[in-house]
Amino acid sequence: MRLLATLALFLLSALALCAQRENNTWYFGHNAGLTFDGGTATAVRGPIFTAEGSAVWSDPVTGRVMFSTDGQTVYRADGSIMPNGTGLLGGFSSTQSALIVPDPASPLTFYVFCAGDLSWSTPDNPMLSVNVVDFSTDPAGVVTTKNDTLLLGTAEKLTATMHCNGRSFWVVTHDRDLPKFYAFQVTRSGIGAPVVSTVGQQYVVPPTARGGPYGQGMLKFTASGTRLAMASPFAERCEVFNFDAATGIVSDVQLLGTGRYYYGLSFSPNEQLLYASTWSLDQNVSGEVLQIPLNGAGPPVVVGQFTRSSILVSGGMQCGPDRRIYIADGGAVDVIMNPDGIGASCVYRDRAFTYTDPVRSYIGMPNVIESFLDPTLMEYCAPPLAAMILDTMVCVGSCITIDDRSTIKPTSWEWTFNGGTPSTSTEQRPPKVCYDRVGTYSVRLVAGNRFGFDTVLALVVVRPLPTINAGRDLVLCDSAYGRLSATGAVRYEWEPSSSMANMRVPDPIVRPFTTTTYVVHGWSADGCESVDSVTVVVRLAETAPIVYTADPVNGKAGDSVDVVIRRTTGTVYEPTTIRVAMPARALYGPRVIAGEAPVVERPASDTFIVYITDNGATDTVGIIRAQILLFSGTDTLEISGRSPVSCDSVVGQGAGITSTACGIMYRIVELNGQPMAIVEVTENGRRVLIEAQPRTTVELGLYDVQGREVCRTTVVMSERQAVIDLPCELPAIGYLRLRSDTMIITRSVILR
Repeated sequence: MRLLATLALFLLSALALCAQRENNTWYFGHNAGLTFDGGTATAVRGPIFTAEGSAVWSDPVTGRVMFSTDGQTVYRADGSIMPNGTGLLGGFSSTQSALIVPDPASPLTFYVFCAGDLSWSTPDNPMLSVNVVDFSTDPAGVVTTKNDTLLLGTAEKLTATMHCNGRSFWVVTHDRDLPKFYAFQVTRSGIGAPVVSTVGQQYVVPPTARGGPYGQGMLKFTASGTRLAMASPFAERCEVFNFDAATGIVSDVQLLGTGRYYYGLSFSPNEQLLYASTWSLDQNVSGEVLQIPLNGAGPPVVVGQFTRSSILVSGGMQCGPDRRIYIADGGAVDVIMNPDGIGASCVYRDRAFTYTDPVRSYIGMPNVIESFLDPTLMEYCAPPLAAMILDTMVCVGSCITIDDRSTIKPTSWEWTFNGGTPSTSTEQRPPKVCYDRVGTYSVRLVAGNRFGFDTVLALVVVRPLPTINAGRDLVLCDSAYGRLSATGAVRYEWEPSSSMANMRVPDPIVRPFTTTTYVVHGWSADGCESVDSVTVVVRLAETAPIVYTADPVNGKAGDSVDVVIRRTTGTVYEPTTIRVAMPARALYGPRVIAGEAPVVERPASDTFIVYITDNGATDTVGIIRAQILLFSGTDTLEISGRSPVSCDSVVGQGAGITSTACGIMYRIVELNGQPMAIVEVTENGRRVLIEAQPRTTVELGLYDVQGREVCRTTVVMSERQAVIDLPCELPAIGYLRLRSDTMIITRSVILR
């Protein structure tokens, strides 16, 4: 789990808003718009119908439009008019009619500042007013406060930047008639009194000039908030000023151009160039877009021109989230593709976006907070906001990566990793931190700069690894089936998986053809992983190491039979002869008549085991099971050693030996010319694996050592294999009998 740890709540810090998706969609002009979904601008339609200024706010996380306004009407996301959202005091032809500023005290409240119209309305409406849009009571938004007057006698100029503390904003406007700037600080406490800066030349214009000397034209900040540009078309001036984001004071005017009707403005993303649009009052001369190098780097250069049909209805400019500059060009939108490029390398695309009447871009572009475009350029005057991203849960023996996400330009980092290795770091990106003990440990970051320090804490929970047991090693005969059994986890995965039925269960059935080591990965409920392995040894058939003979081959119940056993595995042993008396089916227990090997009697009507020792040796021969047709019935002789490690071949001489098996699985291929079942009996459990012909009905009976029935069940084979859960526990010693509807399968298996 990745966690963002910070002391500042999202959206309660102005900085937390930055570089998100607030400017994802623009509405402007006559129902025109652009959206930047996916990082590429696309033309869309919007609800706004105006000549110049507008503003739009989108959800900082999803990018979906929350509301928009042209300074006169507030629209909801669906384009409907917001309750109490009409009659605002902006204007149809106010350059920057509206500006949306988030309330630093609440992520659900927004201020809508409006600049009055000085060119369309009669009489002029030179004033700055404010409205409040609230989403706390209605998720679609309601205008709760409307048309509160902040200042009279102002121009159509309206812009904003972040305060250098990263937690509040400056909203700046200009006087209509005097060289005065008014900067209002917007904090968690509300809107403060304006900071007034008298700076720049007193403009003089003819009395017929609409809006007075400063009334029209744009006011724009750099993204860093350190410089402020102003265009005044009827004063034929373009100027740039310094701005102190700590005090709100505007100073140090620099005249960039005269003799043109300057209107639109936009700084290049690197803040080395200013782009300015101009009007023309001559029907034979088009308006232009100028590139003006700052700091005296060179003369202005014309990089673009408007179509003649766009005279006096063009020029609004705005830098987009894709770092391109968009320019209203009457019925279209022009684009500067590379605004940081000098001269023609800026790549001016005329009419990059066109609209179909009645949709038009007209004069304006939406008003945005420029510092949102690149908050890393801000010159902050506050301690940093410490924040980190890290894994809050880790398995013992593992390491985590911790990322610093502190903002407001930290210059120092002090990390403390309680219980981790390393235990401290002073790097912005600390090395991986490893934990070798189970427990809960703290991670602390103290981020600092010259204005102070901020601390954030996070907790890391170290979980134990599961104790995985893959079970004991197995020995199987060639082509035989076996079952693995792992414990200690809630989720398993085995490898290799090519020879098993299901790699994601704790007890898969396997059928390897060579000795194979299986590795099981096990995960705890917390996702911690351990591994273990088990080896399945596959014993291949050899050439007749053991030979059985029986005399007589045919007989009847109660007869005595000599069974002669010869073992030739490297050393030729003298044959061992055991004489047994086969009982009638109703009787119990075979009798040993002659022979040196002891017999363990397993009372049943047709099954017994003989233990055979090597001549002069103490070790026993490994388990060998063979079915010998001593009589015309289906009595079974099983000859076995005490150690289940041998899977030798068996060859019958004069006896109907049909197959061999070992371990707890046996396989009978044919009996009296009829196919038999493959049966696997799990130890200390209820499960039996049967392999038989599909659509065969098989009856399974379980008996104790006295031959008494323990339980019985019947299954119809839908496939070749079926796993049967018996309705009783398998005894330590007992017998399993099978009978089918098409053949008699009388097979007594010694259960261990």
